[in-house]
Amino acid sequence: MNDSRADLLSKRSHAASQALRRWSFRAVASVSAASVLASSGCKKAEAPTSAPATVQVAGVKLDLPKLDTEFQAASPEIQATVQEIKKSYRGGRFALMAAQLEALGNDPGLTASQKKLVGDLIEEVKQLLAKIPAPPG
Repeated sequence: MNDSRADLLSKRSHAASQALRRWSFRAVASVSAASVLASSGCKKAEAPTSAPATVQVAGVKLDLPKLDTEFQAASPEIQATVQEIKKSYRGGRFALMAAQLEALGNDPGLTASQKKLVGDLIEEVKQLLAKIPAPPG
């Protein structure tokens, strides 16, 4: 009788072990599937591929984003000047920005489209300077 009792316990233990393995496999499979589905649905929004057409300050539209596209193949010196112009814009130093644009426009190495863009920006900055109050000082 001890043997049959031991066999019965062994069978129950084996059956319980198999049930636990099935349950563990199902639990792991469910968690894995849930994580795959959750991660596939949580994509970050992709950034727009094109730069904004213009920026607006005090009601005046400035075509600053075109500086990057128009001067991307320019010499390192001209690209440095473009960066200084953008820095002046970010700092709100529009009079300095106008002077930098004037200097850039006088560069003999500019293409016709670059000269046109710089001329347009100079006019836009002049409009901006007419609209905003002069800094104290």
